[in-house]
Amino acid sequence: MCLPVMLTLPMVVYLSWRFHVAEHISGGEFSLLARDQWLDDRAFDILARMLTIASKKGAYFGMMLAISIAGLWAFFTGRGGRYGRLLFVTGAVFLGYWFFLWVMYIAAFGAYEGSRAASFWRYNVQLGLLGALTAAIALGMLYKSKFAPLLANLTRLRVILSALLILGVVIAPIAFNYKIRIDIRPQITHMRMAGQDMATIIPVDATLAVFDPKGQGFADLILRYEVLGFSPFNPAPGFIYRISSGTSSWSELAPRLERHGISHVWIHQTAGWYAAGLGLPEIRDDGSTLVARSDDNTWRIEKFWPYDGYTDPYSLPD
Repeated sequence: MCLPVMLTLPMVVYLSWRFHVAEHISGGEFSLLARDQWLDDRAFDILARMLTIASKKGAYFGMMLAISIAGLWAFFTGRGGRYGRLLFVTGAVFLGYWFFLWVMYIAAFGAYEGSRAASFWRYNVQLGLLGALTAAIALGMLYKSKFAPLLANLTRLRVILSALLILGVVIAPIAFNYKIRIDIRPQITHMRMAGQDMATIIPVDATLAVFDPKGQGFADLILRYEVLGFSPFNPAPGFIYRISSGTSSWSELAPRLERHGISHVWIHQTAGWYAAGLGLPEIRDDGSTLVARSDDNTWRIEKFWPYDGYTDPYSLPD
């Protein structure tokens, strides 16, 4: 009886995901590459890259590494009680997630993104709350056992310390907003501005695709929100996610454009074969470009947006 109950929620999540893929991701979900495209020969280079990225985020990864070591100690010694079990669960999830990402960089991401462990830091922050919970409980236990007796008769000091902690929680996000707010960076502003402009350009019967060879879907999400959210047309134009994903030549991409009825393309980053295939050698690489299909089935440049103070739209800190 327990097994069916335990499987109910995972099945709900799985079926919900299948529905989302079928309805909203035209190119299908992220999947493994063909076996001959795996980066077996670069496996340890990729691992070294992951470790390099982790070394630059020492506070988070140091905390998670300490939790993992403590969790393994609790597991093999049988000590630590209920908190030891929490340490082991958190550490196992963290180490398992690292191994999973390592395998995905080898088997699914491809040569460009896999070899540089793309977005390794951003993927890891998904476990941040689990680590913060485990660390917070540890601090609470430490306070209760070591510091609470010392402060038992120091009422005024306890009040001051409590007030400082509360102020820290309020002030820290404001003082360090430049570290946590990705939306104020010029690359994000560029995507939003281009999307809002395109909302007034692309008509009802059009279908927009995004060419973003180095992207992982982030630009697509911003463009979709801006174009569909601000379009004055009813109904809003169609939108195709990452139509160029997994392709590296015009002969592979052109049939997809025809199959999906693409009338407009936003080129976030220029690749030489994009320009050649579209018949638009004048496409510039210092900004993003909207191109549209003409009645004679040729392509024309509709609008150009120069980058504002940067040359690489993905030069965001990792």
